[in-house]
Formats: sequence, C-alpha cells, structure tokens
Amino acid sequence: MPLKTVTLYASELTATAPAGAAAVCQASFSAISCLGLTKANGTIIFEAKCDVPAYLDSSKDNQVEITSSGGPDTNEWGVPWMGTINLTTSYAEYSMSLANALTAGGELNPTGINFFRMYGFIKTGTATLYVRNVRLRYMPKPYGGLTVQIP
Repeated sequence: MPLKTVTLYASELTATAPAGAAAVCQASFSAISCLGLTKANGTIIFEAKCDVPAYLDSSKDNQVEITSSGGPDTNEWGVPWMGTINLTTSYAEYSMSLANALTAGGELNPTGINFFRMYGFIKTGTATLYVRNVRLRYMPKPYGGLTVQIP
C-alpha cells in the first residue's frame, strides 16, 4: 500500500508571546479520520518559521501536538521539537516521526483527529511563531488493521 498523506490544517496560524510565555499556534477542526495511523508508522509534516528564532527557549518542552479531543492535553500525541528542527525567519517544511510521541490524557483516536497545536517558549524579548500546511503521512494497514478471515 502507498503512503497516505492527509491535510489537517492548511491555513496560517500565528502566535506572539513575550519572554517567559509560550507562543501557541493552535486550531480546532472537523474530525479527520486517519484509519491505520500509529505512532510507529506516522509522521507529522508542517511548514513553520519564527520572526526571531534566537528568542526561542531550547530548555523548555516545546511541542507539536495532535489530539482527538478537540483541545489540548486529552487524547493527545505530542512530539518535542526543540533541538530536532531549527526554525528560521523563512518558512521551511519540517517532518517529524511520531515514533517518540508522548501521550497525554489517554491515547489519540486516529479516526477522529480534530485539534493541532505547536508552541514555543520565549526566553527573551517578544517573538512570533508561524505554522501552516499541517499534514500527517502514514502507511495505512490493509483493511484498516482488521483481521480478515477467508473461509
């Protein structure tokens, strides 16, 4: 089976925060089914930038998250991104495996993904985080992972 790519949210999200706070880009949307998505076979892909990347705090737990609860911290998979990707002042595409995703508030339901969030803590000054074109890529299991018995 070929890899499947599903767009979660295409529009631009922006968030500005001062030192000590997090710039939080987030969006709720109608539930999207990614039947067969697992942490082992999934990748989250997005475009992002920051107007002053040097102001991002690398000592904090900055994450990219997806949920099936319509909001943060419940039925969530989150992937820490600081140190894995290096944002610049221009949009670039980033791809992060879900293999090391952290679970918060119970497991994500892959057939009902309806929330995305990316945040970065600011260590000094004020900075703006930008995110767009959020997608998931995964290898669907044949028959949606169901066991099929042929008589």
